[in-house]
Amino acid sequence: MAASSSSTTVPSRSTSLPTRSHPFPASIEEELTKLKAWVSSPLPMPTESIISVGIQGLVNLHHSIDDLLLLPRIQKAITVHLRGDKYIEELLDGYVKLLDVCNAMKDTISSVKDYTRAARSALIRRGTTGSDHHRYLYPRKIGKNDETSKCLKELNHSSSSSSSSELLCKNNVDEMDVSMMLVKLLKDVRLVSVSVFRSIFSFLTASDVSRRGGRWSTVSKALGRRIKGRNSDDRLVEFEENVDGSMACVEKILSSDKDLKIDDVAIVQRRLECLEKSIHGVDDGVDSIYRRLIQNRVNILNILSFCN
Repeated sequence: MAASSSSTTVPSRSTSLPTRSHPFPASIEEELTKLKAWVSSPLPMPTESIISVGIQGLVNLHHSIDDLLLLPRIQKAITVHLRGDKYIEELLDGYVKLLDVCNAMKDTISSVKDYTRAARSALIRRGTTGSDHHRYLYPRKIGKNDETSKCLKELNHSSSSSSSSELLCKNNVDEMDVSMMLVKLLKDVRLVSVSVFRSIFSFLTASDVSRRGGRWSTVSKALGRRIKGRNSDDRLVEFEENVDGSMACVEKILSSDKDLKIDDVAIVQRRLECLEKSIHGVDDGVDSIYRRLIQNRVNILNILSFCN
């Protein structure tokens, strides 16, 4: 994923029209290229601000696909060359699987929301003892659904197996070329969608990050011994925006047998509040992706049924 700060924005979609020699608006290729670059740029861990960039980029991309499917030349290519074809059936099935993954993400987000609320309540009730903390340990299997992982792998494999990429290099295309280019484009969109979904799941459930010692271990130890010489606002920056890492820190505090200072509890409470806001933003983004996926699929089905 491409590194980004909270101020990073995704440029608005271009309104450029397709040229005679190429059937697709330039904005689609531009947005797809940007998302591919975002996905391929490695980072130590995904954060809410970075994930938001990927989500917004994916929403914009699928919105552009909606616009593309309204073009007469594209609709003709689908009705003439793709009706009843295995490629279009595979694409429609791919949309269903993407929607299933979105639903799984929604379930994961809902579980995280429930946990953060429970953790905040536990911190309030905890007092000076570690009683009842086991009731609020973060469920690390959240989002680790085998069926979801299998679905993502299948989507990734079917998308990467496309063999029509050479058509994108042609200067002049006929209707058959347009239909195959559309199949290739939608497979590429599906592939990058899967990659963004993986990043969202990683943001929500990256337990391997929090268990590695490293930064999260350092933060937890720092909270346990109370950082000297820094105010509470400064200490908030010790937290990253990764969900699982934040929860690992909270677990250490909830399970500690040592007395906690009021300002340490306040820091974690504020972090959980920030985390809830971050999760809410991701939740809204996944909702937007879900709606765009449904609209894409409905548009294709409408085109196919128009000539029946």
